[in-house]
Formats: sequence, structure tokens, C-alpha cells
Amino acid sequence: MSLLDELWAEGWMPFREGLYRADGRARDADVEGPDLGVLRLGEPIDLADMLDEDPNGLSAALACAEAGLPDGRGRLVGGGGSHGSEGFVACLDTEGAVVWLLHLGESNEFVRIAVDWPTATCTNNLDRSITLDLTSPDYSPDRPVRPTTEDPDPARRARGGTGRRQGATTDGTWITELWRDGRTPIHYGLFRADGTARKADCDGPQLTWFRPGEPLGPITLAAAADPAWTTAAEILAEAALPDGSGRLVAGGDADESDGFFARIDAGGRLVWLVHLPCAELAGVTIEWPRATFANNRGNTLTIDLTAPEFSDAPRN
Repeated sequence: MSLLDELWAEGWMPFREGLYRADGRARDADVEGPDLGVLRLGEPIDLADMLDEDPNGLSAALACAEAGLPDGRGRLVGGGGSHGSEGFVACLDTEGAVVWLLHLGESNEFVRIAVDWPTATCTNNLDRSITLDLTSPDYSPDRPVRPTTEDPDPARRARGGTGRRQGATTDGTWITELWRDGRTPIHYGLFRADGTARKADCDGPQLTWFRPGEPLGPITLAAAADPAWTTAAEILAEAALPDGSGRLVAGGDADESDGFFARIDAGGRLVWLVHLPCAELAGVTIEWPRATFANNRGNTLTIDLTAPEFSDAPRN
């Protein structure tokens, strides 16, 4: 699996503008803002070196358009990134693995893709388009033949660079240290002090549903553990657990659209923490074994404290 594969599998793409291929080739890319104009490919760039130098150089890949390729050759997907000005187009093979990804920082998100072989027309949310030649070496939908599991640069291997994000410990020390510092990851998720972590999501401040998801991959986990990707956690409510084992707390962070709730043991140590796009949580009540959290819009979510995700027993 190439580094680009690893990023895509966890919903990331390089923040730097460029055309990245799974065979390791990459080039600078540039376009004349959201009016698009001329798309230019420039000098080669090295993705692994780039991430060694700037481990935070990632953006979320948020897909909102796709189109199939003829003869069962896969599909193209398009969308935006962590910032509203970004756009991307990616080619995926029949198994969903990324073949290439084009990231543009000022294009706006791509909301429509039309394939008329051998060209693909990608249109942004201002109804401006770029056209790609899918027979060119840069945009070919063919996967690389050579394996890419080992970094092909011997000099980088010798100095220990990998292009992989570093920083997350498997024992959960990082999340307890963040909590002691009064901070929470900006990533949405369920983080436990035993080192396990899962995606978590809800439908925003409406709170009509909430669900923990799949375990976080290593790249996302390392990003969550990076102190640069954290935010202040302000406790606004708390309630003692009836068996004397600790308390639940709830609150918000620097972005008032987000909230968190957490379980603290009798010694004041973090057991687990959940961060969600749910608005500030300003109330918590416990009717064992259920706990209900209320946000500043008057909406609530309820969890079962005996569920494995929310118990005080280590999970590993």
C-alpha cells in the first residue's frame, strides 16, 4: 500500500496543491482560482518528504460527486476539502483504491463530473470546469504495477523518514495528557485512556442520532494526538456517578458549534472522552445506567454507561 493509499483510506489528502499518483509520482498543480482557467502541472514533488517536514500538511477529502469510467476501469470522484476554497478530483480503481488525486487549493469544490472517454469534465460549485485527458500519463486510470509497500528512496529510509505521521501512543497517554492540559482533539471521535479510539458522529445540534463508528486509522490517530490539532475544553456541567466511581462532565471548546462529554474516575483521571459537532453541552443528568447530555439548543442525547464503549473497564 502506498502512502497516498494510506491517506485516502482514512479520508485525507495532501494539503499542498498537486497531482499525486499511487505509484509515487507527484507534481505541483495550479489553477487560476475558482474561475479555473488553465490547469498547469509543474515540478515533481515528494509526498513522503513533504509529510516528514510538515506532518500537519493534510486536508480532509470530502467527496460529493462521482462518475464511472468505461470498460470497468473504476470511477472518478470529486469534492472539497477542510477549507471552502479547496477542490479535488480522484481516480479510483474497481476496488476503491486511489490511482491518482488532484488537489487544488483555490478551485472551490467540484460538484459534477462527466466522462466522455477519453476526457473528463469536472465542474465546480460556480459552474466553472476543467477537462482532463484520461489517456495522458498523468491522468491514466491504470494502477501502478510495481509494489509500493516499501519507500523507494534509500536515503530517506536510512535517515528514518517515512512520510507517515508520528506521535500517537498506543497506551492512551496522549489523551490523558491533553485532558490534564485542558484540551481535546479537534477530531470528532470517542477516545479512551486505554488507547482505543473510534470515529464518532451525530447530526449536529439536533442530536436526533449519535453513533460511534469504526476504529481510527493510524494516520488519523496520530493527527488527533498532535498538540497542534487540539482545542481548549471548557467544562460547563458535571454529575457524580451513583456508585462513587467518579463523575461525568460536559462542555464545549473554542468552536461553539462543538461539544464534548467525558467520564472521570474517582481519582480525577480521564476514562474516555467524546468530541462531537453537537454545539456546547451545558447539562448532564444520570439515571443509572443511562446518562443524558443537553446542549445549549435544548436538545439531548442519551448513552448507556454499561455499554463497552462507555464503561470504566479497559478495553485492551
